[in-house]
Amino acid sequence: MIKRLILIVSVTVLSCISVYAGEIITVSGESIKADNIFIVEKDNNLFVAYYRKAPAPPISCDDVVRINISPISEHSEHNVKITFTNGDCIYGLLQKSGDGYISIASKIFGEEIRIKNDYIQSLSFLVNSKALPSKLPKAEDSDILVLANGDQDKGVVLSISEDEITFQSTQFDTKRVVKIEDVAAIYLALLGKKPSEQGGLLAVVVAGDGSTLKGKIKTYENDVLTIETLYGETYKITAVSNIYFKNGRVVYLSDIEPSSVDENANYIRLDKPLPSDLSFSYKKDTNVKGSRISIRNTIFEKGLGVHSQSILTYSLNGKYNKFTATIGIDDIAEGKGSVAFIVYADDKKVYDSGVITGADKPIEISIDIKDADKLKLMVDFGEDLATAISQGAAPNARDYADWADARVVR
Repeated sequence: MIKRLILIVSVTVLSCISVYAGEIITVSGESIKADNIFIVEKDNNLFVAYYRKAPAPPISCDDVVRINISPISEHSEHNVKITFTNGDCIYGLLQKSGDGYISIASKIFGEEIRIKNDYIQSLSFLVNSKALPSKLPKAEDSDILVLANGDQDKGVVLSISEDEITFQSTQFDTKRVVKIEDVAAIYLALLGKKPSEQGGLLAVVVAGDGSTLKGKIKTYENDVLTIETLYGETYKITAVSNIYFKNGRVVYLSDIEPSSVDENANYIRLDKPLPSDLSFSYKKDTNVKGSRISIRNTIFEKGLGVHSQSILTYSLNGKYNKFTATIGIDDIAEGKGSVAFIVYADDKKVYDSGVITGADKPIEISIDIKDADKLKLMVDFGEDLATAISQGAAPNARDYADWADARVVR
């Protein structure tokens, strides 16, 4: 049978989205395997109901971390990832640009969808993903073209087709036509405002190809899930991987800003930085290298990617009871790396993983942080210098650490 979502739509009458088979993860850490899952709306509130041989009591969506339906799979026909100004993204096959929009084709979203330029932060081309810059260029008053060879140019995108991009370079004062296969990314000048995420419970829907949209689930008809995004646009999704909920009891640390960041990937720190120093900035919802968080082949859509040594501090103001995460070294380390995960609540150490290597399984942690004003997440070097040298490696080599699904719970 096809795993599917069925949905909603009355405010006064109970109605539902039905998922054939899936897993519900609650804020308490409970994993519920169910034969059928329903998201029901009653009195303007959403609940998850489910069958496990028999009907079970519904759970408020405020108390649900996510619903897992099916794994994400790559679609070979896709050649572009469009990232929105609020972090949403859609994968597809580039079609063309029009007056104020870019078109892509996607089987999951329909034959062709149009995305307004005002909503777009960047287009990245999957064949040249390894050439993407480690730090996001700031496209404030002009577009930025990043080529597969690493070169960058500033100017204005004049047109985009299935095969090429026409770019007016202000940097070199010339018009240039570049083949799509030679482009790594385009970063568009920020024309519109980033939409607010305030105003009640939001669904974060992850499609079967990894596309991710935040908003309100609206309707379901003929095996198609309809979501209204924060931009006010409506998209139809024919295959769903999982659903997260925001603005309930759960707050993902990747959705907020740390109050302070202390990062230094150099095992030996000098008083003054050198041009040869290693530099890795923490990433939100990806590993530190910018790809999906993956620990021993388990994919996580949410989390923080860092490199030792990293200290991220968050201001909580005593509002949260628990900190929960799955920790480990990302699969991009290819079994290498050695770190220690340490958690402080108001400068008191409340967790220390000890040394974890790239071969170790992911570890799920749940820590009491009730009344804490500050939460500090530290990833330290796992090996000492002498041990690392004896093994012919640097003590910080491939320390690509993940705080997967890092979240605080009210």
